[in-house]
Amino acid sequence: KQIAISELLIQNKSLNEIAEAINKDARTISKEIKRSRTQEINNRYIFSKNYPKYCKKSFRFSFVCVSCDKRSSCHHKYKFSYDPQFAQKKYELSVRDSRTGLDCSLEEMALMDDTLSKGTKKSQSIQHIVATNPNIPITQIDTVESVREGKHKCLLTIHFTLLHFMLIFILNEKQAKM
Repeated sequence: KQIAISELLIQNKSLNEIAEAINKDARTISKEIKRSRTQEINNRYIFSKNYPKYCKKSFRFSFVCVSCDKRSSCHHKYKFSYDPQFAQKKYELSVRDSRTGLDCSLEEMALMDDTLSKGTKKSQSIQHIVATNPNIPITQIDTVESVREGKHKCLLTIHFTLLHFMLIFILNEKQAKM
């Protein structure tokens, strides 16, 4: 699919034409190109206010310079391209990483579970539990609140950066005010 995307970009096909050709949603194609494009420094870059670092076209479809008619005379600092081999390797790494599991032992996971469970049973806030237990590898805790259609929602996020793991809890109105 990445090779087809690359070839269709070179042919200056529209987003919808590419999506139809490979039988994928246009948003999926758009995200794939933005996520997997590579940035290179332009040898023709001229430092001046008239030539910003990024071309305005790099912020909308096709997100790459391959189909741009001004590519050979471009003076922006950065050019973007879509390399199907790079995109495939990036995809394979993300799939592999998502299937490797957490980067901690069962003992470490049990310690975190035990510590968090005991604290919450005592009605302690997550912030208090983390502050009083430095053995838990949490580096960021945040809450996000919103009101939609008159309903109050609150998300509590706990980011275990050493483990590359995040927990997200949906809190009810009473829990959010604690």
